[in-house]
Formats: sequence, structure tokens, C-alpha cells
Amino acid sequence: MSTATEATHAQRIEKTLDFIERGLKDPLNLDQVAEEACYSKYHLIRLFGEVLGETVMDYIRKRRISASTKELIATDDSILSIALTYQFESQEAYTRSFQQVLGMPPGKYRRKGNRHQIRTDRYTLSPDNIKDLENFSMEPRIVEVAERKLVGMKTETCLMNNQIPTLWKTFMPQRFAIKNSLLTGFFAVHERDTNATFQSFTPATVYTSWATIEVSSHEQIPEGMEARTLSGGLYAIFIHKGPAQNFKATMDFIYGQWLPNSPYEMDNRDQFEIMAEDYLGPQHPEAEEDVWVPIRLRG
Repeated sequence: MSTATEATHAQRIEKTLDFIERGLKDPLNLDQVAEEACYSKYHLIRLFGEVLGETVMDYIRKRRISASTKELIATDDSILSIALTYQFESQEAYTRSFQQVLGMPPGKYRRKGNRHQIRTDRYTLSPDNIKDLENFSMEPRIVEVAERKLVGMKTETCLMNNQIPTLWKTFMPQRFAIKNSLLTGFFAVHERDTNATFQSFTPATVYTSWATIEVSSHEQIPEGMEARTLSGGLYAIFIHKGPAQNFKATMDFIYGQWLPNSPYEMDNRDQFEIMAEDYLGPQHPEAEEDVWVPIRLRG
């Protein structure tokens, strides 16, 4: 990565942090912040996670809580008024977040006054942050792999009626019955409809999703499970970092930005994700999974 690119990353993140500071009392969403940073949501989520170790919206929530403490101490404004000023939908939501961030409710914080001014200050990039960005790449790895044998369970699902959490909750306790496991992580496989496109996919689109692990052979498949073989071929491997709720930004970037501007097109094979054995879980801000997209050269 060139020095110019490093500086661009650093300047954009600093610009983003400044934008957030100016907007702590205004409605802010991920789309607005990404537009200000001149990144796709996928890029912003990746960079924010790399530098700050948390999601954009969690950082905004912490900064709002921190900024609100000054008004708790310095003014007689009601807690509800302060909550609404900092874009919390209710006093209850504000109190809940305040407790999570500072370990006590806002009323108690106010009573302690200047004796207990704990805050989360605006983040400033350090030299170590800049160094971390030197090796940070937004581009996927392109690899060619042989076919892989899997065993697991499947379900029909869609975004409007997501059955995937239930699928994994059912599968995980039963995975130990699978013989010949290769211990290469957990494979979430999504069957590809050859007639579907990124543009035609909607929250109501039904598809089949699998919860599986890789095995050396398809012998002795446990009752209630099925075998599946992933076709070998060329794949682009992206990293999704953060909670599952941000996964759409990753998909939007892959299919809406990267793929149309690359020398590749989708191949008629399954897309899948691999989560390591020590995967932190779908709600964890530092969780990581590899997104494998089947591709082939255009033309």
C-alpha cells in the first residue's frame, strides 16, 4: 500500500470522526457516515473495526453517552430532555445504554457530580493505527480450490423470515455425531439460484441455507443430516468483520461494487462462509468470517 493510500485512509477516518462529533445531537445512520467518509458501508465497517475494534453505530452511541454527561453535571435539564437531545428514543433506552457504557444509571451519575466524571472521549488515530493500516487491504484473495465434502443440515429461509439462527442452534449440539471431521471450521452454504441476480434478490426471496462442517468422506452420515459437496474452482474470498447485522453491507459491496468492476463474473456454484472454530458469534463486534464467492473470468 502506497504512502498516499495510507494517508487517504487516515484522513478519511479522521474526517469521519469529526463528522460524528458534529452530529452527536443529530440523527445519524450508517449510510450518512459512509457517504461522508467516501467509503462504501462495507469499507467503512472494515476500517472502523480494524482501527477502533467496534462498529460505527456502537462508537456513536458511546460518544453520545459521553457527551451527555457534561449536560447531566452542568445543567438542570431533565434526563428525558437530555436523552432526546442525543437522539435516544426514550429515557428508558438512554438509561439502558448509559448503564452499559458507564456502569451506572444517569441519575446516579448526576448525583455524584464532578466526583465521578468518567467519559469516552473522541477517538484520535495513533501512530500504531496508521501502521496497522499499512497492510490493510480491501481487495479479496483470489484462490482456486478442489472440491470439499461437507455434512450438515439445511433449511429454507429468507430475510423476512430468517431461519438461519434456528438452523445453527439445532446443528451445533449435534455436530459431534459427525464422523471424519477435518476441523476446518463451520461452513454456512447458500444454494445459488442460477436465475437470480443481485438486483432481483429481495427480502422475500426464498433460498436454501446449510449449516455444515467439512469431512474427509461421506461415510456414516448421522440421522437427520445430509451430505453436500462444494464444487472446486475459482473463488474470491472477502472478510466480513463485525456482527451479522452488518452483513448486508458486505454483500452490497461484493455484488454491487466489486464484482461489476472486476474482470470476473459469478459462476454457477455455491457461495459460502467459513467461521473458525473460535468464532466469536453473530453479535460480537470483532467476529470474523470468510465469505467465499464463486467466480470465473468474463467472456
